[in-house]
Amino acid sequence: MDTWLVVVIVLVIISTVGYLICVRRFTCECGRRLKLLNVDRCPGCQRYYKKEGKSVRLLGPGAVEDSPVFVLPDSEIAFNPADWKWPPRCAVCGGPVECYEKVTRGRTTNTFMAGAMREVIKFTFGVPHCRAHSRGVEDGSADSLNIVGHTEGALRFRSYDYWMSFKRMNCHEA
Repeated sequence: MDTWLVVVIVLVIISTVGYLICVRRFTCECGRRLKLLNVDRCPGCQRYYKKEGKSVRLLGPGAVEDSPVFVLPDSEIAFNPADWKWPPRCAVCGGPVECYEKVTRGRTTNTFMAGAMREVIKFTFGVPHCRAHSRGVEDGSADSLNIVGHTEGALRFRSYDYWMSFKRMNCHEA
């Protein structure tokens, strides 16, 4: 056997083993198989799960993550942030509002005049926080995510409870 062929086979085996160690395969309560790298939302039941070492934990009430992982797609909320209602508490801990953090995001519109044209409209809005916290809500617009095949934008929240409250106040089907 040629040396290069042996090297290729060994590299394929090593990368496959590495992938299987990093990715936790998990069957959701709804029966869907998920591949968890860190935090993921089941496309079937919409529940969030987090990989923690060799175990998987359901994220629910009381969960606050280090980065915004709870997603609210643009299609579920009003186009203009001026129409959004914010729960009157810190977007991370739920404490009293002491300041507003400015978040700027782009929303893409399609203009059909002399052919298809994309236009990005920038919005800036204030997210309520206490003085101890920041980054409770971030832009997850399609342009900012840089994910291949991702066509719809979203808001991302750190706190499960704040995400649910915002959804109840602003979504068509919360």
